Amino acid sequence: MTRRLSLALLALAGISSAAHAATIDLGPKDHVAVFFSTTDDAVLTTVGHYLTQTLTRDGYAASDLGAVTLSADGHVVATIKGEAGLRTQAAFQWFLPAGQKALDATDAIKKAGGWQSTWSFFLPLGLAMSRNVSVELLHFPPDYSLTSQDYLNSTTTDRWASLLVINSADKDQTPRYQAITDIDPIAAPANAGDVFPKGPYDPYIADMLDHWATAGGQGKPVVAFGAPVQKYVNALFKTDLKEGDAARVTLPNGVKIPLFVTEHPSAIYYEARYPDKSENFKGGMTAMNQNLTAACWQVTMAGHPAQDPVTVGQSCKAYWASQFLPVCELLETSIYNKKPADAARICKEKESQPAS
Repeated sequence: MTRRLSLALLALAGISSAAHAATIDLGPKDHVAVFFSTTDDAVLTTVGHYLTQTLTRDGYAASDLGAVTLSADGHVVATIKGEAGLRTQAAFQWFLPAGQKALDATDAIKKAGGWQSTWSFFLPLGLAMSRNVSVELLHFPPDYSLTSQDYLNSTTTDRWASLLVINSADKDQTPRYQAITDIDPIAAPANAGDVFPKGPYDPYIADMLDHWATAGGQGKPVVAFGAPVQKYVNALFKTDLKEGDAARVTLPNGVKIPLFVTEHPSAIYYEARYPDKSENFKGGMTAMNQNLTAACWQVTMAGHPAQDPVTVGQSCKAYWASQFLPVCELLETSIYNKKPADAARICKEKESQPAS
């Protein structure tokens, strides 16, 4: 049986327009199992799990999900109540065809013999789909995020959420900032990214950005993390942005979005102990300042996307450059694992030392 969805299905034929509930036909059971990276036996439970995550991360109640059932013709059908249903319905109208492009690309890689046994197809399931305030571009999800069935279960996303909170994001709302599109939707071990095929997922990424990074014709801020993503956005937007650069760029759909390029959130663990694995304080401070600047930009632009992204980036950089003690103490506690009292003492001493 082909995995390609019919145009009628992609249009979500059969969705109720009633205000009380939206009924979404996700397609044949075997196709949905592949799309949601699960098995036929677990498909209903898995779909319900991810839809519940999406609803709660969008700020709705888990109870808005009425049911996930198998219809008489063997299709997986989800019923979602109220405003949550209507907004999730609209999100799946673009997410299903975008995800299909990613699945088609995956099938092509497998057919060409380029797929490895440690890789698993994994779309950004369970994230805020309709009320996200920004988008994060990353390289690929870790394999354990798929195993736990939680796309935000990673050291990268946990660390970034904490930096968003430091920059005044509401702790309970950080999932709305972390609408993640990985340029390779492949759950894999941490060192796998260097051997991924280049280019087959480009149509998928373009579709995801066109829809997830826009609302009512206005662009939402996008943060691009790490060298592979930096290379991708520079090719897509025909720019030459470097780490710490911001710009307003135009999506393929014509909508202009604010964009910030920064290093990967986990790069600090290397830079703070480079080159000999001992504490490299200068490298750690540089990385931490860049991280905090990027998170500041993301939170500020999410609140007011029409602001000039370059000016906001400069303001955030200047602010965190003036905050030696808080930055130092965060480095000492979160990266070097010092106790808060020890970190405060160390940072006071370093503050008084002449710059080298």
